[in-house]
Amino acid sequence: MRLYFFKTVILAYVLFLNTSFADVTGKISGKIVDSNSGEALIGANIIIEELSIGASSDEDGNYFLLNIPPGTYDVSASYIGYSQIELTGVTVNVGKTTILDFSLNVSAVEGEIVSVSAERAIIQKDLTATERVVGAEDFEKTHIRTLDEALATKAGVQDGRFRGGALNQTVYVLDKVSLNSGLLSQNYSGINTSTIQEIQVLTGGFNAEYGSAQSGIVNIVTKKARESGLHGSVTTRYRPAGVYHWGRNFYSKDNYDWTYYGSSAYWEEQVASEGSEYFGQNYNFHIFDNLS
Repeated sequence: MRLYFFKTVILAYVLFLNTSFADVTGKISGKIVDSNSGEALIGANIIIEELSIGASSDEDGNYFLLNIPPGTYDVSASYIGYSQIELTGVTVNVGKTTILDFSLNVSAVEGEIVSVSAERAIIQKDLTATERVVGAEDFEKTHIRTLDEALATKAGVQDGRFRGGALNQTVYVLDKVSLNSGLLSQNYSGINTSTIQEIQVLTGGFNAEYGSAQSGIVNIVTKKARESGLHGSVTTRYRPAGVYHWGRNFYSKDNYDWTYYGSSAYWEEQVASEGSEYFGQNYNFHIFDNLS
């Protein structure tokens, strides 16, 4: 009995370790046909060169590319005796399937390549939840510098609360690893945004794979190196000189010295009061002296 119980515990532990909280990759699928006859092209090649990922179409012309990191890619399709078509700007999102169909033309010129800009589908047929996406380009083109700032730009999110829920009703996931403490259900959000490729924000209708989340899911996927060599990024910020390690900027007009001692009414009262050490003096001089 004890041996059976021990084996059961070990099996449950192994299954727990292999449980994935969320997807971190996407998929591309579609069909390749002859543009004139509409017949399927068997064995046509589909390639994403920068990822070194490729596939061939089956007897019905269908193909699929799996485990593609989220991002924007150029996808090309080629077949012997046909012009090669390259779709640029193809977007792949986490847990979603991007549909790309190719119609190849018969070519008399070997090596001819036709480049076409891909269009994103207006309706995502495989979207079953209320979803918002923040991509790496959003960090580059906007003021966003932290994960909390990125989430605040999405509808239904305010001060870390999703759809008016409590802070402990949300689960953050980073590359399939939960960032939720479990004890107090607090989520770690101090992630370097320069390492983030995509943030998938789910605020309703999400699947049971995410565990005990009630208000929302924040699924974060980090960047993957696409090319050889060293790469990096630098972020700079500018703000006026001042003491920022405590309180307001030292020169802020909201400080006590500006709002009280810098007030002309205060000094007019001082120079007019016989009991004041500044009685009879020029109040303009004191305003300038205290603010300089």
